[in-house]
Amino acid sequence: MTKTEKFLKQLISFDTTCTQSNFVLMDEIEQFLIKNGFITKVFLHSDKRNKSLLAVSGVKKLQNIQDGLLLSGHIDTVGFDRKSWQTNPLEMTEQNGRLYGRG
Repeated sequence: MTKTEKFLKQLISFDTTCTQSNFVLMDEIEQFLIKNGFITKVFLHSDKRNKSLLAVSGVKKLQNIQDGLLLSGHIDTVGFDRKSWQTNPLEMTEQNGRLYGRG
């Protein structure tokens, strides 16, 4: 298994349904980014159950950033019924050379 596949497997294992806090997943992503040279800043949501993450590369501190690339997205998913899955949706599975999982 490649390094990327191992990290993807780890990400898929997190239950990211909207009823769950995202702290554990966001902490994992932040540590990965820090290890890879990013500077990060965490923003706590008003619900105190979730947080957003800003990560920047190529600067020494988060101040006066003039240019770059911003990727924005969300990590929560709608609920799911495990019984309707043929495999565990929180475990990465490979079928016909493709990797599947929900997370």
